[in-house]
Amino acid sequence: MAKKPSPAAAHPIEDFPLQGLVEVVWTDSAALPHWTDLDTAKKDSHPVICRSVGFLVNDTPQEFRIVGTQSRVQDGSGVFHTLSIPARAVLRVRELAQ
Repeated sequence: MAKKPSPAAAHPIEDFPLQGLVEVVWTDSAALPHWTDLDTAKKDSHPVICRSVGFLVNDTPQEFRIVGTQSRVQDGSGVFHTLSIPARAVLRVRELAQ
């Protein structure tokens, strides 16, 4: 009995439209999720540093956009979990090995 080829074999990695995997370190706003007094709000609310990894979609002066997942199907391709980060919030971008 012949072994059935896997679906992945029909779509080599080179067939995917996005090849650039990157790590983005960026700053985001943060909020206290409850009522608090003013003195606590002054000292306990700080921006946070975030780290995101994805496939590079767009890099413009206004935004840096990545997606977490891409799919390849017979009628085209699709992406999932698009993240648009304001360019001014990006601290560092690093290309990751393929």
